[in-house]
Amino acid sequence: MNRRPFSSEPFARYIRCRKYHASRRTRLSSDASSSRSANDCPHRAFARAHREAAADVLTVPPPSLAARDPFPFGGGDASLEKYLEWRGWDVEETLRERGVEGGDALRSAIGLLSHPLTFPLTLGRHVDRLLEGGARHSHESDSDGVRRLRMCCVGARAECTLPDAFWRELLVATASHPSIAGFKCEYIIDFVGPDVPPRLKSKTIPLPNYHEAEQRQEDVRSELTTNFHTATLHEVVLKSLKSPRDAGDDESSDRTEKIRRFWNGGFALFNPGLGHPNLQNQWG
Repeated sequence: MNRRPFSSEPFARYIRCRKYHASRRTRLSSDASSSRSANDCPHRAFARAHREAAADVLTVPPPSLAARDPFPFGGGDASLEKYLEWRGWDVEETLRERGVEGGDALRSAIGLLSHPLTFPLTLGRHVDRLLEGGARHSHESDSDGVRRLRMCCVGARAECTLPDAFWRELLVATASHPSIAGFKCEYIIDFVGPDVPPRLKSKTIPLPNYHEAEQRQEDVRSELTTNFHTATLHEVVLKSLKSPRDAGDDESSDRTEKIRRFWNGGFALFNPGLGHPNLQNQWG
């Protein structure tokens, strides 16, 4: 199997960010149990013991390897293992090429992949409900052949520095979804929280038409735009309400409806520290 060269720097930045937040949680905690559990993680232990194999496992395959039929999110077996099979992400063969075999190694490698794939696949799993909410609250129609979905990730931390190739999995996983078929889909995610790195700039991650030879309408190009706000949610909400261009120019509508229309895809809270006893004042 020929593999493109792996650049570890983007994922290394993501890992460093996770370590930063882990250390932050340790300082906020009354004990160091979270630090010990991170050190005992078998997935990270596997990566330390088999660095080259882990790097290959974390190399995202080209979108063209994905199956033509939609992945059955919500079906009888929508496990991560089934997604990797659907995606053409042959972890077992990758390990075999590096001389790493055995059930424990395979489970650890898949567990390692689960860390970065958690964010995009969680959203992909619920794309039906997100699109339903988007259609209900959007002030824009789909008459131009574009489905637009804007979401707010509240209390964002490590997900902000996830490499583009992993966030692109949201586009790959939903490209052939029946609710999107025939449309170009434009996702927008606003990462909001005081722990968002302040120097991150907005960017757009595209998904090219990777079945061009078939000229299939289902493979219309989609894209994901990510914006970053180093602020609390209420600060970003107040700013959005002051922008008629984004929040809607009907001043007679109530503010709640404007917020719903602005983030027509809803809100996502991955791991924002919502229940942490020492963060209650910030979430109050």
